[in-house]
Parts: sequence; structure tokens; C-alpha cells
Amino acid sequence: MKTVLVVDDDSVMRTILNRVLVKGGHQVLLAGNGVDALQVAEKAVPDLILLDEQMPVMNGSELVRLLRERMSRVPPIILIGGEASQADLETLGVAGLAPKPFDADALLELVSRLLGLR
Repeated sequence: MKTVLVVDDDSVMRTILNRVLVKGGHQVLLAGNGVDALQVAEKAVPDLILLDEQMPVMNGSELVRLLRERMSRVPPIILIGGEASQADLETLGVAGLAPKPFDADALLELVSRLLGLR
């Protein structure tokens, strides 16, 4: 079972993503902000991170940069929402982009592909 860290300041979105990922057979870790996400990622080292781009205090792009500075191995990251271009994704080193609102089946397909499950 692969572990996915979900980072979103919206508790409803975290709950929805948790349900979708658990139904897809994944273990889920949750964080409501970038600071908590850093702590969780450094301790648990998830296999993939689903990250909201637009959060207060620390946005998704800032969190990606900090993860790259502080972790020896950064898992694939899917950016949720936001208006990132393909160039932005490549600059950040983000593996994928999921729009908000998201399609559960499409998100699970992307997660499975990045985890090497399909």
C-alpha cells in the first residue's frame, strides 16, 4: 500500500481527497498547511504528495522549494488547483497538475501512474 500526503488548507477538500484515495487503496496522511506538511513529509516520507497551490502562510510552490531543500528524496508531487503553466510545473519539478474541482477517476489514474501502479 502506497502512502499519499494530502496538503490542503480546506478541511472539506482534505476529507474528500482522503475518501477518494482510501477507496483507491492508498494510505493517506493529511496536513492543513505547509508547515505541518514539512514535518509530516520529513517523518513519514510519503510515496506521493498532493498539494494545494493556494494556501495561506506558505503556498504550494514555496512548500515544493522547501521540500527540495530539506529532503534527500522528494516524492512525486501533484499540484492541485492554481494556474500553473507547463513551464511552471517543470521549473518546480512537479509531476502533475489536478484542477479544482477534480474528477476522482482521473485523479486516481494520475496517482496510480505516478506511483507505478498502472
